[in-house]
Amino acid sequence: MKVSIFAFLALFISMQAQAVYPFSPSETVERKLDGVEAYESDNKIIVLIDGYKIQSIEQLHQGIAEALHYPAWYGKNLDALYDALSDTKMTPKEADITIVGAERLKLAIGAGYVQRLVDTINDAHDANSFTTLMYWQ
Repeated sequence: MKVSIFAFLALFISMQAQAVYPFSPSETVERKLDGVEAYESDNKIIVLIDGYKIQSIEQLHQGIAEALHYPAWYGKNLDALYDALSDTKMTPKEADITIVGAERLKLAIGAGYVQRLVDTINDAHDANSFTTLMYWQ
């Protein structure tokens, strides 16, 4: 049986932090998007951004938008991402965003943009503690 790194990571996270992730992998809905995977339960969405598959800023924002169920009018830029993540109406569930393969992502979309992405997610966490970030090189 072939298991993706993302499926393993979601399983590992849920097993290691049951208090933080009070659902089992069997209670989640898994969605594989273009460069992003989403694992969703009734109260949480785990968004895994694959830096090895993302080729553009547009692809990155499209994947995040689809994973978090943002409407078609979502602006697909860092200002719009901050607004959406910090607004509990746009992001009503806990959203844990993990970037895997960050060094490869930097090559694809630029190190400066990746740093601004991380800063945006962290700033949104300050406004809405339902949003968290994990960053893996």
